[in-house]
Amino acid sequence: MQRTVFTVILGLGLAALFALAMGGIRAEPRDETPPPAPEGMVLIPAGTFQMGSDDEDARLDEQPVHTVHLDAFYMDEYEVTNAQFKAFVDANPHWQKDQVEDRLHDGDYLATWEDNTYPAGKANHPVTYVSWYAALAYAEWTGKRLPTEAEWEYAARGGLEGQKYPWGNTITPHNANYGEHVGDTTPVGQYAANGYGLYDMAGNVGEWCLDEYDADFYVVSRNSRNPISGAQTIQWILDNFTSILPHYFGVLRGGSWDYSATDLRVAYRNGGSLPSTFGFYGFRCAQAVTPATSGTRTEPLDDTPPPLSPEGMVLIPAGQFQMGSDDEDARLGEQPVHTVHLDAFYMDEYEVTNAQFKAFVDANPHWQKDQIEDRLHLERYLITWEDNTYPPGKANHPVTWVSWYAAMAYAEWAGKRMPTEAEWEYAARGGLAGQKYPWGNILSHADANYGEHVGDTIPVGQYAANGYGLYDMAGNVWEWCLDEYDADFYAKSRNSRNPISGAQTIQWILDNFTSIPAYPGRVLRGGSWVNTASGLRVANRYGKTPKDTYVLIGFRCVRDVTP
Repeated sequence: MQRTVFTVILGLGLAALFALAMGGIRAEPRDETPPPAPEGMVLIPAGTFQMGSDDEDARLDEQPVHTVHLDAFYMDEYEVTNAQFKAFVDANPHWQKDQVEDRLHDGDYLATWEDNTYPAGKANHPVTYVSWYAALAYAEWTGKRLPTEAEWEYAARGGLEGQKYPWGNTITPHNANYGEHVGDTTPVGQYAANGYGLYDMAGNVGEWCLDEYDADFYVVSRNSRNPISGAQTIQWILDNFTSILPHYFGVLRGGSWDYSATDLRVAYRNGGSLPSTFGFYGFRCAQAVTPATSGTRTEPLDDTPPPLSPEGMVLIPAGQFQMGSDDEDARLGEQPVHTVHLDAFYMDEYEVTNAQFKAFVDANPHWQKDQIEDRLHLERYLITWEDNTYPPGKANHPVTWVSWYAAMAYAEWAGKRMPTEAEWEYAARGGLAGQKYPWGNILSHADANYGEHVGDTIPVGQYAANGYGLYDMAGNVWEWCLDEYDADFYAKSRNSRNPISGAQTIQWILDNFTSIPAYPGRVLRGGSWVNTASGLRVANRYGKTPKDTYVLIGFRCVRDVTP
């Protein structure tokens, strides 16, 4: 099918490119602190994801699965409600049901409303029977816009990778309003939020997006940045939306209260004519992160897609999260829960293996077990190795019996470093908010190596990855972090950016690590094959002296994303 471009009654003058302000290369420094999200919205971090689906339920218009790069944006936590839409029509009488132009709706606009108000008891239900034009008008009035289709899917996935729904691969009526289980809309926010803190991204009502629906768009938008169908720029649609002809179709996403489970998948695409209104069509808004809200820059951003991750590493996007825990299993060292802002970084997909560590000690004989300085380990360093090699059959098991000093030396040799404790927890959460484990709140032996169920380490990558594509972030072995362990550190690092305990800067630790004394201890995260379920929680903190070596302790590395 040949792509069409929205045709307008007015002339087609090009609008200025809509410049989103996150990501890219800066020519001048600017304030790096992420701006607080506007009230009622959530900051969706810049990032890269695989858009579409090739699973057994996928339709042809969801293929090919392709890479999309997106700048940061804000998204409404909830679908727009009847009460919110009433404020809009009260302030804009030409959008009231008896005043709106015929060409901008199908005759059923706000069909259930009487005397210019919504049905009794439905103030907090999502507004329905609104056309694409009316949704755009509301968004414009609030200083927002509709999300692009790519933004919608990225936000709906909530940081998870390759999952069918915003929370995972299975669905029940406890997750969303669908399949006529309720028989009508429900008030917004009645079901759990996804990993980004967004509610009702599956079910309740289908949500209008900014784009023209094009079944073949994925073929032409591979590896693109901020893609939009039906126009060259977002701004052009915003400037001309009321003049776009009504026979074009807009994108609808998310399924609704009367759709089947298949139609609630995050990759599911649907289209409706722009004037159409139904009892299962609604919307939510997005807003660009603009220079006015994110700091001043004197040169335009380089719009090049993010660099490819180094081999064996994953790009962890810049963002903010709530660090720590206050659930029933939380320890005092995990409190208070506090906001942390992090720059983007790369992280190893897997824990460092015996084979990788052998390459390091072969290249650096002074780190071999019979050559290492006594002050840099306890007597058990690489205790299971013989003739300077690991036990047979364990090449791809995580290396163990390594001190913090040895892990730091390996990372330096590899051109990497150890993660900070904050980076580790942010990456382990995989884009999920407020969950106990990297995949959710429930743990079984199908998820991780723990509780002596296996009785030893296992090769890396045997369990499913988290939302960022990282393996074994819970169980198998504890992982060293860069920081000094400080049980009170959270009380001192609230609302901080790139926090580090035990030094003023990361670089100071990297430059001086072999001189750092054996006390106090350094941070360990993630739990091991011996630990109980509580020890595998993403918020769980532990500390050991940097000389410690043990069969339960390993590590993985990170690398900075440099300009």
